[in-house]
Amino acid sequence: MLENNDKLNNEEVENVSNETSQNSENVIAGLGKEEVQRALYSIDKDFNPSNFEKDIEEKRLEYFTKSDKLNLISKIVRPIIMVLAIAGAIMAFLGIDIVNYVGYGLIGFAVVALIVYTLVMRKLRPNGKVYSEYVTKQFNNYTYHDARYSNVFADNEERIQLSQVSSDRVYSGVKDLGSRNVCKGLFNKFSFLSCDLSVQGGEKNNRVDLFFGKYITYENRLKFDGRIVINVCLSNDNSVKNYDLPNDVLDLKEVLKDGTLTVYASEGLHYENVITDEFLNKLSQLKVAKETHLINVNVVIWGGHSAIYLSYDDESLTLPYKNVFVKDNIEILKNNQLNALELLEIVNKDKHIKTDKIETKETEVSE
Repeated sequence: MLENNDKLNNEEVENVSNETSQNSENVIAGLGKEEVQRALYSIDKDFNPSNFEKDIEEKRLEYFTKSDKLNLISKIVRPIIMVLAIAGAIMAFLGIDIVNYVGYGLIGFAVVALIVYTLVMRKLRPNGKVYSEYVTKQFNNYTYHDARYSNVFADNEERIQLSQVSSDRVYSGVKDLGSRNVCKGLFNKFSFLSCDLSVQGGEKNNRVDLFFGKYITYENRLKFDGRIVINVCLSNDNSVKNYDLPNDVLDLKEVLKDGTLTVYASEGLHYENVITDEFLNKLSQLKVAKETHLINVNVVIWGGHSAIYLSYDDESLTLPYKNVFVKDNIEILKNNQLNALELLEIVNKDKHIKTDKIETKETEVSE
């Protein structure tokens, strides 16, 4: 289970590495050594980005060429087996002995053919899970191919807990979430976490999408009471539909509004000591626009915790399948994550931020 102030220092990373290599049978309960190595792995430091696009496309073509051929065979064989079975059933009930025998024979042949067909297709059909794991691993190698990252591990089996997202208080009424590709490591020697995340609210039979995109946390040594939520959306005049806006800010005060940027903070908090001009300049490098596929940004900061929610359209986080793979989308994701971590790094300072006490007057109760 992930904790709110999840720390991953160098010693912990090395311990994970040693445990994985020395006793990988027991790293993830219920998985064998080969499965563990697929689920929990370190980023390849010797990765060559020059072959990245070519390697992914070759693997995609290999997967879908084989899959398409088997689908064509399936479209031909299945109807033939069905016709034989139906013909056999009709002949078996005609009341003519010789015809009945032929009918039973056709039914038997159809059953055997179906069993053999199913077993052969199961053996020949390419493994979609293995393909997606390969692509995800290559995406991670490409994303973390930067000298500022170190000791990065990906875990396909780990899931973000609902309590972690709920405690951010960016979204209220969080009922369900899905996460994948949880990566942990160090960025400029401080711990981070990154994953693909979807958040939903509403009732069980009527779920409402609250967020879909990249969720990133970074180490934070600030000390202050209250919290800050920053939002950058597509439009401030409803000319374009906005997505994934924060809905848990009713207890906060709107302290800054500039175009599509809105800053909310706890009343009395000297937020300007956190949200500096340097911070805002770096935030502006995250281009929120439909053309960039980044359609909303939410940042939450409180004492000891920083997180950023980068909302993307469906196309950005979809693995390459039917269409020819080009690295444009993964390049956007990579650069945005670097900008996000650089942004959160600005507020990773060991200092105390003042919060004024808000005096409340007692109301006299008349008899």
